[in-house]
Amino acid sequence: MSSKLSRLVILILVALIFSLIGLVCASSAMWSQTYGPVEGISVTQTTDGGYAIAGTMGDYISGGGYTNATCVLIKTDSDGNIQWNKTIIDNPRPNTLFVNTTEGGYALAVGVIVSLRTGVWFTKIDSHGNLQWNRTYQEPGYYANANQLVHTSDEGYVLVGSAWGDEWTSGKGYKAWVIKIDSSGDVQWQRTYENFSSLDNRFAYKFSAGSIVQDVDGGYIFTCWVRSDIALLVKLDQDGNLQWEKKIEGDGIGFRSIIRANNGGFVLTGTMDSLAYVIKTDSLGNLEWNRTIEKLYVLHSVVQSKDGGYLFAGTTYYGNVSSLMKTDFQGNIEWNAIYSGLGQAGISSVLQTDDEGYVFTGWTCPHNSSERNIWLVKTDEHGIIPEFPSWILLPLFLVVTLVGILIKKRVFQFHS
Repeated sequence: MSSKLSRLVILILVALIFSLIGLVCASSAMWSQTYGPVEGISVTQTTDGGYAIAGTMGDYISGGGYTNATCVLIKTDSDGNIQWNKTIIDNPRPNTLFVNTTEGGYALAVGVIVSLRTGVWFTKIDSHGNLQWNRTYQEPGYYANANQLVHTSDEGYVLVGSAWGDEWTSGKGYKAWVIKIDSSGDVQWQRTYENFSSLDNRFAYKFSAGSIVQDVDGGYIFTCWVRSDIALLVKLDQDGNLQWEKKIEGDGIGFRSIIRANNGGFVLTGTMDSLAYVIKTDSLGNLEWNRTIEKLYVLHSVVQSKDGGYLFAGTTYYGNVSSLMKTDFQGNIEWNAIYSGLGQAGISSVLQTDDEGYVFTGWTCPHNSSERNIWLVKTDEHGIIPEFPSWILLPLFLVVTLVGILIKKRVFQFHS
C-alpha cells in the first residue's frame, strides 16, 4: 500500500472513531440515578426539561412498611442531578400521590391520621418546592384512604380510594370513595359507591376505587376492586353520578392503572391468574381486546406513546425484577426490557419524555442488602439505559484495531 493511500485510510478510520464517539456522547441522555432511602412513588417532567419525584424516605422494614418515614419532593436537572429536595410531611401513611400543575408547580396527597381516623392530606406546592396551602379530607364518620390523584381539565383535582366504617373488622363496610376538589383545594363534591346493579349482595364485597381518568365529556372512569375474582369499571358524570358499570371477572384480578386511549376507549393494567393483564375497552367499557403477559406478574403503570402504542411498567413473575414493555396500539409486544443487574428493583411510575425516550421511578435494592433506594432512570425510545451502547463497542473495537495495525505496519516499514 502506498504511503499516501495508507495515510488516507488512517484518516478515514480516525474519522470513524470520532463519529462513533460522537454517537456515544449523543446517548448521554440515558442514565440511572439512585438517591437516599427508600422509594420513588411518582415522577413528572418539569417545564425546564428536568424531573420531579415524589417519594418516601426512611428505614425500610423487610416485608413492607417504613419507620422514621418522611414524604419528600426531589427536583433534578435533565441528567438526574439533584437541584433541591424538600421534606413535605413527616410520618405519612402509604400511598403518596403526585401530579404537576399547569403553572409549573405540584400537587401532592398523602395519607394521614386525623382524630384517630385515617384521611388524606393534600397540598399545593410551587415550582421551588414551597408549600402554598394544604387541606385535609375525610369521609364524615369513616376512615379513608386515597389511591390516585388526577389533575382535571377545570384546573381542579379528583381523588379516588376507599372509605370504611367501624364495622370493617367483620369484612363489611368498605365503599369506593371519590372526591372532587377545585383549584383552591375546596371540596366540590364527594361520593361513596357500593350499590352496583351488576352485583347481587353489596355486603358480600369490599369496594376500593383503584385508579381514575377523566373522560372526554368531563365525567370520570374509575376501576374498582370488589373481590379476589371481581373488578368493576365504573363511569361517572362530571358531578359524580353513577352512569354505568362493567363487571370484569377472573381469578386474582386487580387493576393498578387506567388511561384514556387516543383512539377512544380505555386501557386498564394489572394482574389476573398471577400474570400481568391488559384490557382495552371502547368508550362504553365494552371489551375490544385483552392480553396476559407471560413471565410478568403485574403491570403497575401504563402510558400511551407518541406512535399510538403503549408502554407498560411491570414486575417479573420470578421476583422483584422490573420491566418496561412496549406494544403497538393493538397490544402486540414490540420490545421488552428487563432490569435485573442492580439486584431487586421495582417501578412505580413511568412517562414518555419530550425526546421520545422514557423516564421511570421506583426503588432498587443492591444484591445482599436490605436497604432500598429511590431510583430514577432515563431510557432511550427502546428502554435501553447503557453507559456505553453495546452496538457501538464492536465497530469501535474493529476500527481501533485496524488503525493500530496500519500504524504498526508503517512504523515497521519506516525502520526497515
